[in-house]
Amino acid sequence: MKKIIKIIFTISSIFTIISTIFTVGYVLYVLNGVQLNKVESLKNKPFSTIYDKNLQLVETIGKDKKEYIEYEDLPPLLINALVSIEDKNFFTHHGVDPKRTLEAFIHNMFSNNKHGGSTITQQLVKNIMLSDEQTYERKIQEAYLAIKLENEFSKEEIITLYFNCVYFEQTTPGVVYAARHYFDKELDELTLPEIAILVGVVKSASYYNPLKYPTRTDERKNLVLKNMYEDGYISQIEYDSAIKIPTSSLVNIEQSVQLESFRYQAYLDVVYLEVEELIGKNPLIDRLEIYTYLDSSLQTHLDEIQKGNVIEFSDETQQIAATVVNNETGAITGIIGGRNYNGSHLFNRAYSMQRQPASSIKPVFEYALACEYLNYTNATTVIDEPYTYPGSQITVQNADKKYLGKISMEDALGYSKNTSALYTLENVIRKIGNDECINYLNSINLMDQGPFTYAYGIGGMSYGVSTTQLAGAYAMLARNGNYLKPSTIYMIKDAETHEVLYQRKIIGKQIISKQAAYKVASTLVNIVNKNYNGIGEVKVPQVEIGAKTGTNGYDSIQAKNLNFPSYADKDSWLAGFSPTYSMAVWSGWDIANKDSKEYFGRNDTRRKIPKRIFRNVMEKINLSNEKREMPSGLVKVNIVKGADGYYLANKYIPSNYIMEGIFNTNEIPSETLPDPKLGEIKDVKLYYYNLEINGIIIAEENPVLPFNYENIFGSSGYEITYLTQNGKFASFFTTSTNFTIYLDSGDQIQSIHITPKYEKNSSAFANEFVAVEMANEF
Repeated sequence: MKKIIKIIFTISSIFTIISTIFTVGYVLYVLNGVQLNKVESLKNKPFSTIYDKNLQLVETIGKDKKEYIEYEDLPPLLINALVSIEDKNFFTHHGVDPKRTLEAFIHNMFSNNKHGGSTITQQLVKNIMLSDEQTYERKIQEAYLAIKLENEFSKEEIITLYFNCVYFEQTTPGVVYAARHYFDKELDELTLPEIAILVGVVKSASYYNPLKYPTRTDERKNLVLKNMYEDGYISQIEYDSAIKIPTSSLVNIEQSVQLESFRYQAYLDVVYLEVEELIGKNPLIDRLEIYTYLDSSLQTHLDEIQKGNVIEFSDETQQIAATVVNNETGAITGIIGGRNYNGSHLFNRAYSMQRQPASSIKPVFEYALACEYLNYTNATTVIDEPYTYPGSQITVQNADKKYLGKISMEDALGYSKNTSALYTLENVIRKIGNDECINYLNSINLMDQGPFTYAYGIGGMSYGVSTTQLAGAYAMLARNGNYLKPSTIYMIKDAETHEVLYQRKIIGKQIISKQAAYKVASTLVNIVNKNYNGIGEVKVPQVEIGAKTGTNGYDSIQAKNLNFPSYADKDSWLAGFSPTYSMAVWSGWDIANKDSKEYFGRNDTRRKIPKRIFRNVMEKINLSNEKREMPSGLVKVNIVKGADGYYLANKYIPSNYIMEGIFNTNEIPSETLPDPKLGEIKDVKLYYYNLEINGIIIAEENPVLPFNYENIFGSSGYEITYLTQNGKFASFFTTSTNFTIYLDSGDQIQSIHITPKYEKNSSAFANEFVAVEMANEF
């Protein structure tokens, strides 16, 4: 027994040692290179400037908004309120409160209502040095920097930095600006309930915005007051009096309309995010000069769309997002971040939201690759019939449950045939493999976290893409296969030294050939011009427009849980381009609520919002008579649509079966489609029974043609014409080689003619017909 205990103890010790080594190693790895910013510089009132594409100053971050306040000028009641609600042990801990952290960890393990364990120092570190990312790495870095900050600064300095650098209002950091913004007061003029509102707002400046959500703010205010009373900072009388004062009576709601107008803010929020991605600096902290591609005139218009002043919305809960990209430079010139985008550092749907793109991915994925590697063109015949994913029993159908058999690639895209798209993707994968498909998607920034599956062909991703990503991919088509990652920024300078910290290089990467990209782009232009499925609504007079829609539905489980109908859709997309601009627009709901109407139903006018936004914007920003130029090496030829191969039309093909195909100059179709031909009648046997005549026709099989003439002329069969002795003349069509003619009593057939033909065509395509004279004695 002792031996067993010893073995268990040894194993346990080894495991503990290994775990400790691993944990220490992991922590060291996470903390590698992590250091304090020059926190002292925050006291110098730094500000950054942002310029539009015309070098006009559009935003000065901090100046005239952010005023640095010293510790001795902070009202004691304000400090007490913050400490009471956010960090009771602030003045005694050393940056991290182990007891509070452990309590929060245990609580969060067993509850969906998460509690925060961060100290005031940790919150400060997160706001000025780290992101909001909820990961173990970030929490470890936060704790380390908080301890380091406490070693270098006094408690008074830390809480002063907090009141100057943390957001008490969602657009601008600092408690001084927040007091002026909400109450039009200086800090020393604030009342107890106003102070409670300010420190309550810091938990979430957008969620507890007292100008927009006074009732919601009341609850938070009263919680702050309750903590202050329990901690002995205010008396019972002060507490009872303060909780009775509603937030709505303290803020100027009428003035909030003006205060809540944030010019260009959806665009600027993307700029802030990109600055940190590109150079790792925060324009709210570091003094920077940021030069952007912002089209101020366009963004002003997009701001009005966000406010609901341009496009009429019938549903106030319906959300939108859009990105406008200049094709030549890949510059993001305008952003729609969401409806009623009032505030700064909000969730920007155009840049940060990921949604499955549905059918809008088809042109820039499988069809682009098919044109590149399989020599597809808009006239290539593809299959439209139910599709089953390889190696599975999962069958994919078209949305309308209708199938057309053999159709052109243009029809497949225009009618948004899911089956044709997946058959095409399967052909592509057979040619180049899964890895090359993944590489391609990565190269145009459309590959999400994966895994890659065939469902990508109809937009079925694990997470999805943003409108910015999709607009960039469509711009690649308009740029003849050359991809530039969209960006809002072309240069960043240090505002003090004027050193260039970042300079964007407008050098794209050729992803597919110019010819392949032009074929797909021209197909989308044809789809708009021919108004497939109503997409002609996005046409702009005298501007060449190509576009594709996408609609993404709830799966059966989601629809059932939300109590939605089986046909409910959650995303409506429109992506397209002109010769100068590309644009992707999304509409839907952030999170659908059960038993609500937050879904797109059949014939739902709300799903047309992306089309309306796209057309409205494209009409505003494009010049008339803009056209793309066809690359060298291509030629346009009229050929028969739906044939097995490329054929010139014969005299029998009507105009609606002829389409203009785009071909490489070394692959120009020259063969004319063979004429239709029916089989010959070799023999006819007639039998006479009780005035009934049965004709059994023995014929050759019809010749195999590269085109199904039955699409034009109807079914192939036989025209039967007969004359009786009583003078009755009759004719009928049959597809059967066995038929019966019923005669009146005493009557007989005098003659019968049997002619092979198509049902809807008056001409016979057979080489001969049969005329049979009937003998009386027969």
